[in-house]
Amino acid sequence: NKRDEYYYTLKLTGDIYRKLSIHETAVIYYLQALKHPGTMDLERKRCDIYRHLAMVYTEISTFDLATDYGVEALQMAEFLLDTRLIGDANLVLCRIHINRKLYDKALKHGLKALEMYKDLENAKGLVWTYLDIASIYSMEKSYELARNFYESALTVSNEIGFEDGKIYSNLLLGRLLYKQGYKSRAMFILEDALEISRRNNIQHYKVDLYYALSEIYADAKEFELAYNAYKTGTELNEHIKADRHKERVYKLQNDYNLYIKEQQLKQYMEKNSSLEKRNQVLTEEVITDPLTGLLNRRGLKNSIRDLNYNGRHSLILCDIDDFKFVNDRYGHP
Repeated sequence: NKRDEYYYTLKLTGDIYRKLSIHETAVIYYLQALKHPGTMDLERKRCDIYRHLAMVYTEISTFDLATDYGVEALQMAEFLLDTRLIGDANLVLCRIHINRKLYDKALKHGLKALEMYKDLENAKGLVWTYLDIASIYSMEKSYELARNFYESALTVSNEIGFEDGKIYSNLLLGRLLYKQGYKSRAMFILEDALEISRRNNIQHYKVDLYYALSEIYADAKEFELAYNAYKTGTELNEHIKADRHKERVYKLQNDYNLYIKEQQLKQYMEKNSSLEKRNQVLTEEVITDPLTGLLNRRGLKNSIRDLNYNGRHSLILCDIDDFKFVNDRYGHP
């Protein structure tokens, strides 16, 4: 169905722009997808788009809008009695509340998402939920609970061969262990995560891994390793930013070109409109007497020429005596 294909194209384009961190454009495509949900599973599609909009607004720290869309997604999911959508909506609300530092609310939604994903045996959903719950406990300084949930995420990631999950779990677990003073183990875990990201060409965690390792190396007085890790992380960060800037520049260039075209069209229309008005004025000046506003000889001839000669017409001529005094006083037409 072409209408459904159009919906999925809009949603996929929004996902791509979100991945590139061009959030404003991602929002535009998600909103278009919301307006054009196709012909099948309309409520589920809307629920999914609400969740995606909530995630985008979370990433740009627009938390009020993020919360509104997250709540709408959850309400629709519960109305549909869709376990997966309920889990997804709770997970995104968990992340929103983490960013707002509302940890009690975040934990409530995180545990609900965990319940849904366990019922579904959704392993990847479990990984991300374990990580979010662990982050809540870490921020509340409940480090042992946080460590347990990080290790649970790592265990599930290893069981299903989920490389992103392995890397991110190791990154967060390594940071926590370093904070707790387990420096050697933290170094080993972070180096393992970096090796996995290199082996699988997964770029988006490398900057954080290099910076975390640089801090541990410096603490261990391995200054050459610390310098190289920090330098590599910074260079990679600049490279990633440059790629994102290229995408942003490309979009701005397109927007600018469109703006120029619109302005040129507007100027053209205004110019033509001005010319038309000027032509109307000139036409009036040519066929009217400027003093009286009556038709002059040319105007009168044009009017006579336009008459229907098959009909009957009358012409009245009149003369005013001593009109010379009028002309002398008010001027000649």
